[in-house]
Amino acid sequence: MIQRKQSIYLLLASILFACLFFQPVDLLTINGEGINKSPLLLFGDTVFDIYDNTTFIVLAGTIAAIILITIFLYNNRKLQINLSKISIALIIAFIAIAIYFTFNDLSSIESNYTINPRIGAFLPFASILLLFFAIRGIRKDDKLVKSMDRLR
Repeated sequence: MIQRKQSIYLLLASILFACLFFQPVDLLTINGEGINKSPLLLFGDTVFDIYDNTTFIVLAGTIAAIILITIFLYNNRKLQINLSKISIALIIAFIAIAIYFTFNDLSSIESNYTINPRIGAFLPFASILLLFFAIRGIRKDDKLVKSMDRLR
């Protein structure tokens, strides 16, 4: 059944992660006096978004697609749970890679700067939370179906 609560959680998680592809959604920005932007790969325009590196584009697209595909696997709840867990692991990897690239890129400059998180920095965390809610709902459904099978 596609109209379950966990399907809505999965759809919202997919939409939130796909929002990273919209142009005004940035992950981080930097501010500072006298920052030489020429050695910076990601922050060359003082804005870090997924378009700064192909790895982020591929990973974000893969994560959004896996979550969207998971919605339609409602007949196989075990696979739904496993794909949701894989999505959470990929989102954590996305966050870790973003942190690594950020600090690797900013280590080349020696001026004072501040890192300002933008709305895009919080979308992966919101997606993880929604995926946890979806897993909890899928487990409740699985428990309900198994209890109904015992009554027969």
